[in-house]
Amino acid sequence: MRAHKQHRLPTSCQIEILEDRTLLTAAFSELANLHPSDFTDFGHSVVTLSTGNIVVTDPSYNNWSGAVYLFSGESGELISTLTGDSYEQIGSGGVT
Repeated sequence: MRAHKQHRLPTSCQIEILEDRTLLTAAFSELANLHPSDFTDFGHSVVTLSTGNIVVTDPSYNNWSGAVYLFSGESGELISTLTGDSYEQIGSGGVT
């Protein structure tokens, strides 16, 4: 009895752009790291949302628990912070 070979065709991958994530101008020069330390990964990932607000990650924050910050795109002021538990490294995978 002969074994039949299976032929697989490559699958196509389609990528859909969700939103334009570019910032053309800003009214401030930099975003402030509110928790500076000797070892920080603040700015590991920086994404401008369609609203103009900016998301910044710091996976090394507080014993590698990680933090994700939402800043105003107009003023650069902090709007909100999301932190993880120890060693979760919130924000290490970027912003999706």
